[in-house]
Amino acid sequence: SSYAKDFLSHVRAHHGWLLQGSSKAVFSEITGSADSLPKVAALVKSVVFRQVISDTASAEAEVLIDLLEKRLSVLSRDTLVFYSFEKIEDLILTSWKADKPKPEFLLLTDDYLTGCREKSKLHRLMQIAANKGVKTRIIATESSAGKRVAQFGGLVLLAAPA
Repeated sequence: SSYAKDFLSHVRAHHGWLLQGSSKAVFSEITGSADSLPKVAALVKSVVFRQVISDTASAEAEVLIDLLEKRLSVLSRDTLVFYSFEKIEDLILTSWKADKPKPEFLLLTDDYLTGCREKSKLHRLMQIAANKGVKTRIIATESSAGKRVAQFGGLVLLAAPA
C-alpha cells in the first residue's frame, strides 16, 4: 500500500517543521507485511530492515554532526560544546539553573560505550540525561559522524546557553 508515501506527503504538507532544524525527524520506508506478530518478527530480522535502520540512524547522526559543526564554527558564548566526561557529568547531574547551560544532545560512539572503564557511571549518566529530556544518541564509530565524535574522545555534549 501507499501508507508510507501518504504519511510523508502529509508531513511535508502540514508539518514541515518536523523536517527542519536541529531536532528534525528522519524518515525511512520499509516495505513488507507487518499484519501479524510472526510477520513483524520476520521483517525485523531481515537484512533489508537492518540496513534501512542503519541508514536512517546515520542520516540522523549527520544532522547532529552538522549542528556540532555549526556550533564549533561560531565563536560565541551562545555555542556550548563539551567533551570532558567530568564536565558533562557535572552539567547533567546538577540542577539546571538560569545561570547554567542546559544540555540538549549527548552524543557518544559505540566504541566509547563498549570501551568505557566506568560503564556503570556512564549508564547512570545516560539514564539521568534521558530522564531530564536530554536527547542521547549512540553513533556507529565507523560512520562519518562517528569518526567526527571520536575526534573529541567519543563523547560530546551540546548545550543551550544559560
